[in-house]
Amino acid sequence: MKTIKFAALALSAGLVSQTASADVFFSEYLEGSSYNKALEIFNDTGAAVDLSDYVVKYYFNGKTSVGTSINLSGSLASGDVFVLTNYKASDDILNLADFVHNSTVWFNGNDAIELYNGSTLVDSIGQVGNDGYWGKDNTLRRFAAPDLDSSNAFDASQQW
Repeated sequence: MKTIKFAALALSAGLVSQTASADVFFSEYLEGSSYNKALEIFNDTGAAVDLSDYVVKYYFNGKTSVGTSINLSGSLASGDVFVLTNYKASDDILNLADFVHNSTVWFNGNDAIELYNGSTLVDSIGQVGNDGYWGKDNTLRRFAAPDLDSSNAFDASQQW
């Protein structure tokens, strides 16, 4: 098991559920200044997960069409995290990353993000089609079950 990346491994102590999750989910959203942004995906399934079927989709500035997709790869051990960040993030964040995106296109506090396993939505942050800020320069740590409906109103205080 990797060392704790951000704070999400506390989830394995039962903060989200008392039983294993059906799938992996976003456990932390880091949105700092400039390119200091990262997403953490947590595996609470009870078994290793092959990430090759997973994709992270970004919807920028209230758009309803995908602006960027990132296909994941590798294996994620049970109780471990996978961290995505931008190549321009600080060294502190880059040193924790499992995947570094090589584009200057990255999210801000008004961009919806979805996590898919194949064609199944397994988690989301924000609301697709809504341009309102909810996470600008914030770090969100999940304390509730994943959001399986990216079209519903997003209230970070209900899950993060």
